[in-house]
Amino acid sequence: MTTSSVSGLRRRLCLTLPVGALAAAMGGAAQALPRPPYQVAMSLDLLGETSKPVAYVFRGERAAISGMHGDTPWRLEFTIKHHDRREPMQVFTRLTVANEIVAAKTRQVSPGQRVVVRTDDAMDVGLVIKFV
Repeated sequence: MTTSSVSGLRRRLCLTLPVGALAAAMGGAAQALPRPPYQVAMSLDLLGETSKPVAYVFRGERAAISGMHGDTPWRLEFTIKHHDRREPMQVFTRLTVANEIVAAKTRQVSPGQRVVVRTDDAMDVGLVIKFV
C-alpha cells in the first residue's frame, strides 16, 4: 500500500466515522422522544354554556378542562390509553359538577370516532381524538 492510498483511506475514515456516529446518535434520540400527542377536539355544552376547545395530550396523561357556570364549578377529565395505532383507544372520562361526579365512562374508540359523555339535556360532551 502506498503512502497516498493510506492517507486517502485515513481521510475517508475520518469523514465516515463522524457521519456514522451522528446517524446513530440521531436514531437513538428519535427513539427517546415521546410518542406524538393526540389532538382532542371537544364540543362542550355544559349547563347552557357551549364551547369548542382543542387540547393536545400524550398517551396516559390525564387532561382536564374546567370552568364555572354562575357559582357552579364543573370539570371534565379524560385519559387516553393506547398501545398501538392499529388497535382501538381506551378513553376514560369523568365529569364533575360542584365537586360531584355526574358521569364517569370508559369507551373504546378508533381515531376520529366521537366519544360522547351525556348526563341529561343540560350536559353533553363530545370528544374527537386524532393523531397529530
